[in-house]
Amino acid sequence: MLKVFLIDKIIVNIKYLNIWEEIGSIRSIWTNPNMLQNSSYFLSWGWIENWITSLPKDVSLQLAVILEGDDQLATFFVGKSQVDKKRIFKSRGLFLNTTGITEYDDTLWIEYNSIFLKNSVNLSIDDIVSTVADDWDELFLPALDGNVFPGDSLKQYEGNHYKVLIEKEIPSYYVDLSLVRKKDGDYTSILSANTRMQIKQSYRGYNSKGKIAVEIARSIERAIEIWDEMKQLHYDTWEKRGNKSNFITKYSEEFHKNLIRKRYAQGEIQLLRVTCGEKVIGCLYNFVYKGHVFFYQSGLNYETDKHLRPGFICHAEAIKINAMLNHSTYDFLGGLERYKASLATNKRELIWARVQKNHLKFQIENKLKDLCKPWLKRLSKISSNNYLPR
Repeated sequence: MLKVFLIDKIIVNIKYLNIWEEIGSIRSIWTNPNMLQNSSYFLSWGWIENWITSLPKDVSLQLAVILEGDDQLATFFVGKSQVDKKRIFKSRGLFLNTTGITEYDDTLWIEYNSIFLKNSVNLSIDDIVSTVADDWDELFLPALDGNVFPGDSLKQYEGNHYKVLIEKEIPSYYVDLSLVRKKDGDYTSILSANTRMQIKQSYRGYNSKGKIAVEIARSIERAIEIWDEMKQLHYDTWEKRGNKSNFITKYSEEFHKNLIRKRYAQGEIQLLRVTCGEKVIGCLYNFVYKGHVFFYQSGLNYETDKHLRPGFICHAEAIKINAMLNHSTYDFLGGLERYKASLATNKRELIWARVQKNHLKFQIENKLKDLCKPWLKRLSKISSNNYLPR
């Protein structure tokens, strides 16, 4: 399907590709070397291919490509789904690089979301919105990288045709691994005195029980075994705390095991198992892409002794190893958890936003939300304090 639009007095076309029938063309477009692509693993071809092939064929998802003649200017996926507004009214939603279906989106947690643009091409929010189909009410922009388009344009939006709502902003903490290398691998020396004390206390406690060792999976088969152990530890922790993890679903398990099988050989998958003597301290599931390590999930073996912090030990060991491997960053990904801030040296910003058409129903909805903001803030604080980390 091809449509013609005018952007900044330039005639452009937008073409939509069917994700099941045109996978070869989609790969060529998505991996076009002329496009300015960021370092998000969640937009890498390895992740994207596994994602689109994991979805059932009744999901409405297409690849949108903005072209000037045959020249590719921008590309992004558009999901389409109806949004139920608390059973009061419905909204026709479009979703950037997601499906809009909770079962699939909320178990995969895309982060550092963006639109791929050709080098030197500048587009606006209005440009993107004007090119998508007319049969929508809201465009959802989840987990945007605040440093690149469209995340870097939302707060400066001054258009009259649409309303931009920034729903939440969450820090994404990371460790600059060059700082660890400058300290000859002494990671704790770059942290605060309090965090350094807690990590050293944990090391002393574990060392009194046995030798700490780290295993990195060296085969696909071993990676799957550590993933299964990590999943069980993760499940046990949530169950003990009376919670349910949406990470452990049939869909997410099949997705991640397929991802490991497909992308391990490309060096994108890192599974670590940390032990103390014969006892497992924890397992980490990381992605490695363009020199950046993304911590995605963990399974930790919590002790009754509160001074033993398995997460601190696992991350400290993973950070030292990845610094030695000459990677650039160790990214904890988005979250308000205190341990991420304590273990990190820097942070980025993730933004969740919506672009709405000027409908009366949204004016009513937003007015009601303004009235409820004080209560929502209180609930948000309670939720963040009780949040169980990855």
